[in-house]
Amino acid sequence: MRLHYTTAGLERGDKYDFWHNVVCKQFVMADSIKRCHGDFDAELSCNMFGRTQVSRLEAPSHTWKRDRKHIRVDDEDVYLLGVLRDGKGTLEQNGKVAIQSKGSVALYDTGQPFTYDLSASIDIITLPRTVLDSRAPDARQLLAENLRCDPSLTGMLCSMIDSLLEVNIETHQFPIVQERLANSLLDIVLAILDINSASLSKNANPALEKMLRYVRANLCDPDLSPTEIAKFGSVSSRTMNRLFAKLGTTPMRWVMQERVRLGERYLREKYANTVTEAAFMVGFNEISHFSRSFKQLLGYSPEQILKKN
Repeated sequence: MRLHYTTAGLERGDKYDFWHNVVCKQFVMADSIKRCHGDFDAELSCNMFGRTQVSRLEAPSHTWKRDRKHIRVDDEDVYLLGVLRDGKGTLEQNGKVAIQSKGSVALYDTGQPFTYDLSASIDIITLPRTVLDSRAPDARQLLAENLRCDPSLTGMLCSMIDSLLEVNIETHQFPIVQERLANSLLDIVLAILDINSASLSKNANPALEKMLRYVRANLCDPDLSPTEIAKFGSVSSRTMNRLFAKLGTTPMRWVMQERVRLGERYLREKYANTVTEAAFMVGFNEISHFSRSFKQLLGYSPEQILKKN
């Protein structure tokens, strides 16, 4: 479904409130601050393809800030990929900052707090979490970075977005059309992420990579311990802690986060039918610990997923 919003024709005092409401409705709940003087002339165009959405946002200087209070209330949990067509932006998430200019491509996660300063024309692709996590497992390590991208690949992505914004097929009558168009766009996005994931692997510490693979393969083992992880990586406990510190975490906190994310996937994709089942499937011994950790990490409870399913 094609949608178009503009502040043109509105009273000056109503423009920014209208814009705030529209963007929150189309993307995620967040606080916003107008940074420009004078009229706030802005436009937003969107088109939906199943659970994937393409949008073009054009607006003067303003800031979006999404924090834990928004995540607790708004369970919209997707990745957003921004392609800056013109202007400038500054994206902050997970302690990282991406300073953007024309042609910059960056990924961010609505399940975690972020701040985005924008004065730009930007294309935004809304990507379902379950799809991206299953097909690009390193995506979380690429948040708030200016992604490396060959200009021809960026051009291909922009041309695809241009075309999808103009498509006027009643796609709800043809679900296969939705799926094919969304998959064509996703393939280009995955190609960009693959290029950047390859760089991560090239620069990664072999021992750390070995330990991460071991953890992922044994997440469901409730007896998984730091001693076993260090032993598999052929490093001392001290070295293991130092390597995980480079990821901004500790070994067992990383284990917990991966277990929670796997549990979330099991619930969303109905591999688990109850919170208890999901907790035990991913290696938690206590349901309360799983639920607490889940809400602390993701900002909403596992029960909320079951209600939506």
